[in-house]
Order: sequence, then C-alpha cells, then structure tokens
Amino acid sequence: TWDIQKMLMVQDFETYQKARATFAQTVAELAARPQNINDLILQHVHEELEQLLDDPVPSIKMSATLALARVMSYSEELAEDVGRKREVIDIFVDLVNKSNAYEKKIGAYTLRSIAKHSIELAQVVLNAKGLEALKLCLDNDDTSVREIAASALAQLAKFNADQAQTLQQQGVIDKLVECIKRDHEENLKREALGCLIEIAKHNEGLADGVLRFGTLMVLEKLMVSPNVYVRRQSCACVAQIAKHTASLAHSVDETALPVLINCVKDPDRGVRKAAMTAIREIIKFDELANKINKLGNCGFLIKYISETSGSDRLPGIMALKHYAAAGKENAKAIIDAKGVYPLKEAFVSDPLIFTRAAAARAIGEIAKYSSEETAPLVEAGILENFLSEVRKLDEEQREEEENARRLEESRVRKGMKASGFKQDPLGQTKPMSKEGGLKPTEEKKLEEEKSFLSSTRREEEKKSSQEQQRDFKKAIIDSLGKIIANCDKHEAMINIFVDQVKDIKNDNTRELIKIALSRLSKLIDGKGECWKKFALGGGLEELQKLKTPEDPEIKQIVATHFQVLIGQIDRAYNEEMSATFRKKDDVLKKLIFENPQIFLTPTTFQQKKKKKKKSTLR
Repeated sequence: TWDIQKMLMVQDFETYQKARATFAQTVAELAARPQNINDLILQHVHEELEQLLDDPVPSIKMSATLALARVMSYSEELAEDVGRKREVIDIFVDLVNKSNAYEKKIGAYTLRSIAKHSIELAQVVLNAKGLEALKLCLDNDDTSVREIAASALAQLAKFNADQAQTLQQQGVIDKLVECIKRDHEENLKREALGCLIEIAKHNEGLADGVLRFGTLMVLEKLMVSPNVYVRRQSCACVAQIAKHTASLAHSVDETALPVLINCVKDPDRGVRKAAMTAIREIIKFDELANKINKLGNCGFLIKYISETSGSDRLPGIMALKHYAAAGKENAKAIIDAKGVYPLKEAFVSDPLIFTRAAAARAIGEIAKYSSEETAPLVEAGILENFLSEVRKLDEEQREEEENARRLEESRVRKGMKASGFKQDPLGQTKPMSKEGGLKPTEEKKLEEEKSFLSSTRREEEKKSSQEQQRDFKKAIIDSLGKIIANCDKHEAMINIFVDQVKDIKNDNTRELIKIALSRLSKLIDGKGECWKKFALGGGLEELQKLKTPEDPEIKQIVATHFQVLIGQIDRAYNEEMSATFRKKDDVLKKLIFENPQIFLTPTTFQQKKKKKKKSTLR
C-alpha cells in the first residue's frame, strides 16, 4: 500500500511539473504573436510567470522568462511593473552572467525588452549592473550571444546622452568595432552598427568617440557590403557622426562622400534614402557644400528628387537646399541642371506637407541672390503656385476658425440643456422643466469614457496637423518674399500687389505688400512704360486705397515712394474724373498715357478753382 501511495505521489509531482512546463511553453508561443498580448495581460498571466522564474527545473524557468520577455516587449505598463521589482531584474542579470549560451541569450533579450520603453526603465537595467553583464557578452564565442547583447546595449544608449556616455566609459564602443571587424556574420554587424548609431546621435563628444577606433574605414567598407541592411546601417552611422559639427563632417567627407554618392544609385530604396540623409548632414555646412562640385555636379541630387516622393524625397530636397544656400554659383548650377521643375513638382503634388515645405524653402534659397536666379522660377509658374497655396491655406484657416466657433456655441447650448437651462429668443437662460431635462444615462457615461482616449488622440493629431500647416505657410511666405524681392517681371509684381491688397488685414499679406511695394518702387520709378502697366493693371486704383494704411511700415513705404504720385492724381482730377478713372474708361486712359503731363501738374481749371476758393474765403 505504501509503495502504491508513493508511486501516485510521484505521478502527481510529474503531472504538476509537466503542467508548469506546458503552461510556460504555451504562453511563450502565444506571446510571440502581437494579437495575443492584450488577452494574456487581461488574464494576469505575468503574475503566474513571475512565480516560475525561480523554478528548479531549468527548462521551465527559461520558458517562463522568454514568455515574460515577449509580453514585456509589447507592453510598457507591464515592463514598468516588473522594473519596480529589483529581485526580478536581478534574476535576469544573473541569467546573462551564466556560462550557458542559451541562458545568456534569454537574459539579454529580457533586459532588452525592459530597457526599450523609456529612460527610467533603461536606468533600472543600468542600476542592476546589466551593462557590465551585456558588455562581457560581446566577448562570447557564440555569435548569436554577441548579436542580442549588441541589440540590448543599443536600447540602453538610445534615450539620452548620459546613458550613452556610460556605455562609452565602459569601453563598449571599442568592443562593438572589434565585433564588426572580426566577424563575418551580417546580422551581428547590423546590430553593432545600430548600437554605434544610438551612441553617436546624441552629441559631438560621443560621435567623436565613435570615430576614435578607426570606425570610418570600417564604415566605408560596409557601405559596399552585399547585405542590404548593413549598407543601410553604415550610411546611417555616417549621418549621425557628421550631423553635429563642421569638423566632424569634414572628417568623414573626404573619403565617405564619394562612396555615399554611389550609394544614392543603390537598387535598394532604404540604402538610397540613408545615403542621401548622410549627404545632407555633410553638405549642410556651407564650406562643405562645394565639395559636390569637385565630385561632379548636383545632377544626382536632382535625379534623386525626380525619382522619389514623400519621406524618401525629403532628404534630397533638404540637401539641394543646403547646396543652393552655399553660394550663387550653386544656385545657377541647379537651374542649369534643370532642377527647378522637380522642385516645383515636389511642392505642388507631393503627398507629405513637410516635404512640400522643404521644397518651398529650397526654392527660396535659389531665389535669394538676384533677378537672374529668380527669372526661371517665375517663368516656371512657381510664383502663381505659391500665391494660390497661400490663398488656399488662408481659406482653410478661416473655415477651421468658423467651425471651431460653431462647435463651441453648440457645446455651450448642450451644456445649458444638460444642466437644466434653456435659451430663449432674447438670449436669456431659463430653467427647463423636469420633463424636458436631459439626464445623462450610465450607458452614455460609459461611451464617453471609451471615447476619451480616442478623442484625445484626435486632438493631438489635429494640433500636429495645424503646426505642420503653419510651418508650411511660413516656408511659402518666406520664399515668396525672396522671389518678390528679386523679381523683374513688372506684370507679375503688379498682379501680386493688386491681389494681396484685397486681403490687407492678414499679417502674411501685409508682409508681402511691404516687399512688393518696395520692389515696385525700384522697378517703375521714373519709367513711363512701367507706370502705364501699373495703372492698366489696377495698381493705381488699389494704391489710392492705401493712402492711410494702418500698418506703419506700409505707411512709410507709401509715403516714401508713392505718396507724391497719389497726391498728383488727386490734385489733377476732380471727384467725377477720379471715379471715371476707377471705372477704367478707355478714353481717359488714352488721354492720360498719351499726355502724362496732365497728371504731373494741376490743370488750369483747377488752378482757377483754387484761386476762386481763396477769394471766397477772404
């Protein structure tokens, strides 16, 4: 009987052990699919898994750790909950310090799943001496251990400079570069490069620290690697090093720039974008932008812009902007290489608003030098495109303001109705009857709670969209001002002035009017033919409306350049003739333009009229 009971007890223990193993393995498999994570969290599966982290059976312990790591990788809330338990973190660090390669990989992956979410969680891993354990893994003979360790270290370095500085002080950079040099495993190179990128991106000192170990020569070789991901990461690493200062950019441009230009022709889209981003970071410093001319011309930039769209196109447009900003000769080179129309196409039809804004700024950099560079832009119709877009944005803004006003009024009315008040035709509020009162139900409250997060998200998206629109409009206005300031096309300038005066209350419009008036005064001052075009185009009619503008700067411009003419017109004609002129009477136009002396001096009739008025006053 005792033997039978003993046998049954052993069977019970074996059944319990198999159940634990099955549970841990099943959860690990389920957690590998993101769609199962929420259901697992709702079942509080992490609490059961934490109890298995100290299981005496190694396989159960590893399965439970892996399952918990996968759940934490998708859930920041769960990772924070586990991060508050130092004893649990110590278990994971101990796994990394084990001699078994599989245990090391599971432990490193778990630390990575915790650190990836926030600065605080990354600091938790650092405080638990996870950095030291992961650093030792970079010397392990197993390539997969080194790979997951490099990935975990990247998560520790990505949030701020202080944490990345800790990695540098521990000698992690040297070990990562050694891993790249000695290993032929492409995945390990990719992860090591990713960690170097996260370190170098923060500041000049860390970027310089990455360069100290002969990293640049290694990166040049990796940019022609057969592995697509390695080529992408190596180009991205060059970009993160070069972006901080001109000296760092200069340290990489001599040898890396020719290789990057070749990478722009790479068949892989991601490599092309990463290479163009690196070129942008190098040539954004004026003294380095002219290096493009020594290596050929800007044709490859224009070709890249023509063949891409959206976010892929953005670094190319920004690189072209920096190139044009470096000097007048570069702006001419863009025009000669037929770069105006690709920029116009990007501005008009690109799906992303920030890419369109970048195109507008690049056009402004071309136009800022002189009328010689501005003329091709005006001929391409960019001036009309800019003005049309500004009008469209102004209309959208007015519609949004009107919709917001209506929505606010609707909320006020609903609020008074829900609180038992109604509004009578006189605008006064009165208490509502009990029958007519609207009492929110519990169901409605639940619906409101459910929609709270989604509404908050919509508000954030709306704010982001409005900021992007403001930035886009500012880019257009700035570039439009540069074009107007150098434009020699009288008809275009007159049309701009006449068009913008109609909306003079708008701040952006007033800025454009100031620039247009200043430019017009230089173009038409003392030139009879230009005056004629100005009058026929409706300029005189609109100019008379600006005799007493509210804006002091416009008032100063009008007083300086046009007030004399306005006064001569007013003195030369009585009210009846002025009204006729505003109606654009052909006979009067012919009389004025064939006999300009008529409005340059007062008429004899009006001189006599003034003398008669003086005698009457006496």
